[in-house]
Amino acid sequence: MAINKIQMYKTQLESMRQSLTNESDSNKSNHVSQPIADRFNLFLNKITEAHPEAAEFLPPPITTSRHHKIMAISDATYLDLGLLLDDTIKVLSEIERHA
Repeated sequence: MAINKIQMYKTQLESMRQSLTNESDSNKSNHVSQPIADRFNLFLNKITEAHPEAAEFLPPPITTSRHHKIMAISDATYLDLGLLLDDTIKVLSEIERHA
């Protein structure tokens, strides 16, 4: 049985999204750690590699300014990450629907 990569990416992103749902509102204003930002950006790269036609519909990668890099955090907050995850999950759903 072949693994459906898009479904697996979607499942992993949904898991990240669920973890954010369990966070308090005050924590959502904190900046995303660099490892989590890197993980999200890796998903974007994998999705773009698998479906280059979807690249224009995906959200931009999470950036890290030099100031934040010193603190090992990204420019995005966890609230921002939640929105980016929602957008990415919706794009993956559309890819699945048209596959």
